[in-house]
Amino acid sequence: SRPKAPRKPLSSYSLFFRLERSYIYQIVLGNTDNNVPPPEDRFDPDNPTFDYNGPPFPERYRNVILHKHFNLPTDPDELWNGRKRQHRKVDGALPFKELSKIIAKNWKEVGPEVIQYCEAVAEVSKVIYEKQLSDRSLEDINAETILEKSASAYSAYSAQSNDNN
Repeated sequence: SRPKAPRKPLSSYSLFFRLERSYIYQIVLGNTDNNVPPPEDRFDPDNPTFDYNGPPFPERYRNVILHKHFNLPTDPDELWNGRKRQHRKVDGALPFKELSKIIAKNWKEVGPEVIQYCEAVAEVSKVIYEKQLSDRSLEDINAETILEKSASAYSAYSAQSNDNN
């Protein structure tokens, strides 16, 4: 049988929304009780044992605890390796409608470092997605395969960007 179709990549705004949502809940509101992944599933670009080969991570989000696959458009089951993700209630601290308005406002005001990061990650994700579509009949797609491809895709994107400058 044919493998599942890959999920479409996240846009730069979708990536920003994920980052900013975590920033607002964890840093601005100080709510880290139920809104963080376990230590083994955390994104940590500063840890030398964490395999991160992406664009420079924005300073604004350095203290935000993210899932190691926060930038991937994957099923929760893939992210949590088949384990059921613990329900994370945010205690109604900020209704979704208000959160969306704040994030939309911040998108218009955030610095170029964050925008460039989100655009670079989105572009790499798009390249990976297009490659997955062409390879769809050859392999099943999972989060680890995406991570392996993202490192090489980012290296190629980075080299191309440097050649154009």
